[in-house]
Amino acid sequence: MKRRILLLFACWSAALTLSAQTTDIRELFKQMPDSLFPYLSLNNRLDCIDFMDSGMEARVANTFGGQTQMEQLNDQFISMKMNDAVTMQMRVLPVSVPVDDVNAVICMVTTYGTSARESVVRFYSCKWTPLKADSYIRIDADELLKQPADMTTERFDELKRMLQPYQVVAELSRDADELVLTVSNQALTADEREQTNVIILQTNLKWNGEKFNKT
Repeated sequence: MKRRILLLFACWSAALTLSAQTTDIRELFKQMPDSLFPYLSLNNRLDCIDFMDSGMEARVANTFGGQTQMEQLNDQFISMKMNDAVTMQMRVLPVSVPVDDVNAVICMVTTYGTSARESVVRFYSCKWTPLKADSYIRIDADELLKQPADMTTERFDELKRMLQPYQVVAELSRDADELVLTVSNQALTADEREQTNVIILQTNLKWNGEKFNKT
């Protein structure tokens, strides 16, 4: 009997721990380590959330002397314009197997550049433990390009070389567990952009509870 009570208590404690850890993006944003988000102090982050929830412009002075604006916010998604050259998006994604005792992970997309842009996709637990990105998304940049039926392989290879080294831009959906990937050609000349546009394939990835897959 004593053993059963201890077992029930352990299960109850585990359930409380699982439910106690929030998956609300507002709370996660507040708890985010300063080392991952050096642009804003905790008070700045709190101000951004309060401004957004009040329907006001969420623009604050960042720690680097510039302006940072929260552009979108809901219970699962945040979009920030850090400065003129850096944007950041975060989305909470449900997982079928708990990570750090929570049934969700955080996907963060940071995009750098103005005309020539490139993104970095990172993943964290809801306790802000870094996770291996290739466990949740694995795609070769060549999969983001498509050879038109009327194009020769030689011409396709020529256009691919124009795009190398590939710069991939990622964008999280505000309202769905989806990620869009595109190879950027903005660093090329106007003529080269026109030529390479025909082989660039916007690729939509959908979250399946374990990782992002092509839709």
